[in-house]
Amino acid sequence: MDILKKQLKDTVKFLASLDIDYAIIGGVAVSLYGVPRFTADVDINIILEKERIGIFLREAKKYGLYPAHTDIEKIAKNSGVIPMRYSKRGNVGLCDFIIAENIIEKLTLRRAKVKKIDSLKAKFATPEDIIIHKLASPRPQDAEDVRNIILRKRGKLNVGYVKLWLARIDRANKGSRLLDSFNNLLD
Repeated sequence: MDILKKQLKDTVKFLASLDIDYAIIGGVAVSLYGVPRFTADVDINIILEKERIGIFLREAKKYGLYPAHTDIEKIAKNSGVIPMRYSKRGNVGLCDFIIAENIIEKLTLRRAKVKKIDSLKAKFATPEDIIIHKLASPRPQDAEDVRNIILRKRGKLNVGYVKLWLARIDRANKGSRLLDSFNNLLD
């Protein structure tokens, strides 16, 4: 089992131990639905009340997850992101836990599906939800990830769902043109 799978296995066990709902997003999920690519970290949306961050951090150490910064609790409470390092049995990695705060992040968790990678079962965001998250990012890699998911999942994507949420985001953020970007990638 490669390092990333070991990290995922320990991370999934950790989240289960605290009964934390989660969905894997980011490069790991893109590799599942699009074209496999190198990713330096694991990104995971989670449901976590901010008053439980201290417990989260203490328990994480049992599974090889350690704060990436000294003032992690403050960072987590202010940004909603908990950047962690993974270090166990000589394996190292990075993991960002993103506390779901808005409706799209919470829907992503609700719609997540259990997928099996070798012997590991884990909850992954759907390809549609990954597309919505990726289109909201300005990075060129994210647009390429969306293009690859569209190509690989053509005919199997719920395009209407994606368009509905992108239109809502565009209306809420004047000047946003995410729906146009998606339509261009579909062509």
